[in-house]
Amino acid sequence: MSAQILNRFEVNKALVQLIEEADREITFITPYIKLNDIIKNAMRKHVHKRDFKMTVVFGKNEEDNRMSLSDKDFDFFKQFQNVEIRYHKRLHAKLYANDFDCLITSMNLHDYSMKENIEIGVLIHMNLLKDLGSVISSVLGSSLEAQARAFADYVISKGQLHFEKSVTEKRSFFGLIKSYENAQVSVDKRKMGFCIRKGVQILYNTIRPYSEDAFNSWNQYKNPDYKEKYCHRCGKVFATSMKYPECFDCFHSKNK
Repeated sequence: MSAQILNRFEVNKALVQLIEEADREITFITPYIKLNDIIKNAMRKHVHKRDFKMTVVFGKNEEDNRMSLSDKDFDFFKQFQNVEIRYHKRLHAKLYANDFDCLITSMNLHDYSMKENIEIGVLIHMNLLKDLGSVISSVLGSSLEAQARAFADYVISKGQLHFEKSVTEKRSFFGLIKSYENAQVSVDKRKMGFCIRKGVQILYNTIRPYSEDAFNSWNQYKNPDYKEKYCHRCGKVFATSMKYPECFDCFHSKNK
């Protein structure tokens, strides 16, 4: 393991490189986000990867968190196949990590911060993990890198889930052949849906497609196949359930 102190120019360069060199995962923890073209172009190489996970945690502006992450940038993140966006109102830390490197810095993932502010960062390298895998990881369990990742996991776990989209991996022929289903959005707090029992408008969330009182009623028996009355996505009358909360049209249009 190695670590180095970076100046404002090196922080920018290291962040772009960290994004480009990510293999299967990347994490952004930063209160404020405004993506510039350089960052977007670095991210785009991962947009169609079905085995790549992106995690974003943003914060501040509790009254209107769109001031911290605009709808435009929110929609950019939503393009990725496996992405989780979370919000924490008290977030002030900035940490960026891929599979093997971690950047702890004063810089937000924000165009103004990257261009105008005097920033500093610490880049922690764990390149040996690329070759030696979990053996080295277990030996260095108390390392600076491991502590940084433990902190990232803690922040992620405390954040409110605002968006989640994932691809389900399927294996066949005794597990030797791997394939993927189409990406499915399960949570989108910037999109409205309908309670599948009462038809009233609620936040779109296929994991819990009920208004509060309707969910409390359903939760007494927890039958995922119990027949409900409305499509969670469009609100039209349709035979739905907790297991299948959307009508045929909405389900198929979402998966085209």
